[in-house]
Amino acid sequence: MTATNFEDFVQSIAEEAPHAVILDWYRRLELMVRDYIVSRGIRYRNATHAEAVVQADSLLGTPVADAVGRLRRVRNEVAHTSQIVTSLEAVNFARESLSLIGQLWSAER
Repeated sequence: MTATNFEDFVQSIAEEAPHAVILDWYRRLELMVRDYIVSRGIRYRNATHAEAVVQADSLLGTPVADAVGRLRRVRNEVAHTSQIVTSLEAVNFARESLSLIGQLWSAER
């Protein structure tokens, strides 16, 4: 069955492989953060620096930078430990990532 929308897509994967959803959606977010940084004429150095650039943007600020940092820490925990992830947690992670991607994309323009 092919998913026809975001919710169906993420839910179906999260039921089978919640860890994969976390890793996939953080990578999507990370790529958007990198694009955003480059759009500002800044060379991407590392996640901490990127979050500081996001925080300094009046369109994004501390709430977006903090959310990106929190999702990065969750992703790292999932990638490097035996962290248990439920399908609901994975779906919520993907939703938040998509929201942040949208905010970064809007600020990039």
